[in-house]
Amino acid sequence: MTVVFLREWDNASEEDRQQKYREFTKEVREKREYYEKKFEGLIKSSSDWSDITRHMISLIEFENAEAFSKWWADEEIQMLHIKLCHLVDNFTYRLLRPGIYIKPK
Repeated sequence: MTVVFLREWDNASEEDRQQKYREFTKEVREKREYYEKKFEGLIKSSSDWSDITRHMISLIEFENAEAFSKWWADEEIQMLHIKLCHLVDNFTYRLLRPGIYIKPK
């Protein structure tokens, strides 16, 4: 059962926080190959979207909940999200999964 991790945030309007955010994203992009190897087989696909209002949406698709759990349990991933939530406004995340139907007895 595929699960999707949805993250949303608004980039900060203050120049100093914007600069820190740019440095953070540059660091993450430079380590992209490292993360791809580290989490090979866990992430099915990922994509990001933004508009001129500074709103960002990021989707990461996993094959199943177990793959997501392994990714989310990683200390580096936790620290990246902690850093990110201090650099942006209105950071939220959701785990989306198909509904589960249990037949009544």
